[in-house]
Amino acid sequence: MYLLIGFLAVMAILTVIAIVKGFFRFVKFLAFVAVLGIGFYYVQTKEPQQPTEPKIEQSKTISDYFKDLLGDITSQSTTEQVDNSTVELVERLTGSEQSSLDENGQPIGSAKYGATFIIGDLDQYGRATYGHILVTDAQEPGQNGEDRPGKITVDPADWKNYKFNNVWVNDRTHTIGFQFGGVNSDKRVLTTAGAYLNRGTEGNGSDQDNPDSMLYYEQRLDSWLATHPNFKLDLYVKPIYEGTSGVVKQMYMQWVGVDSNNETIVINIGGKSQQDGDYSYVVLDNVFPNLNIDYQTGYVTKK
Repeated sequence: MYLLIGFLAVMAILTVIAIVKGFFRFVKFLAFVAVLGIGFYYVQTKEPQQPTEPKIEQSKTISDYFKDLLGDITSQSTTEQVDNSTVELVERLTGSEQSSLDENGQPIGSAKYGATFIIGDLDQYGRATYGHILVTDAQEPGQNGEDRPGKITVDPADWKNYKFNNVWVNDRTHTIGFQFGGVNSDKRVLTTAGAYLNRGTEGNGSDQDNPDSMLYYEQRLDSWLATHPNFKLDLYVKPIYEGTSGVVKQMYMQWVGVDSNNETIVINIGGKSQQDGDYSYVVLDNVFPNLNIDYQTGYVTKK
């Protein structure tokens, strides 16, 4: 009897021990699962730490890099569009001014024959700036046996050309025409402009009756000199650009006659010219009837 009771007591104790050990294993398991759950939750909810890296700027365009080097060209325009309401007249020459010199240090063009001929220096972008001449008919190159050379041997700033319908549409355009100044291949008198502005046509040849062209005014001023051999012509021409481009956007022409008493007189040749006292002037646009010009790039495209 006592033996049975002892046996049952031992079994009870062992059972309790087993239960207690199982319970602790279960608790350990629950603790392990809880740790895993907490860790998973922490990983999923915590904002990940970003590695420290150098700051990367937004990608730049080619234009942006040039702005870094040269500054914003839109704020550096050397000239602005001109209309007839904003024109400022330039004083005529007196004839006592020093004419510009050629590469050999000699008076340029018509200055060899007594004219006063001043050419502005190229600007910082290599562009022609202005031409100013005081000349008589007898001082013109043609009256002194000079023929205009067949070709211009230098290119103006930003020179480029385009062919449409088998015709080149741009010209190396003089500020002061050869018939007055006698200078053909000098960058200081040459600009990149359309044939329509220069000689009045998109095609070959020329149209001296087109008042949108420089040729219209040049031909009539030359005729005026021929019929007034004792008078002088004061002619000032200034190309107008957009921004830093070398392609002309407009051309400003101004003229006045000077009689034998050294008094200014009106030269009325019509077209689109305006008058201010004895002075006449015109602002011509570098445009084409059937083509578009991008004045910043010089690209010419069909309308």
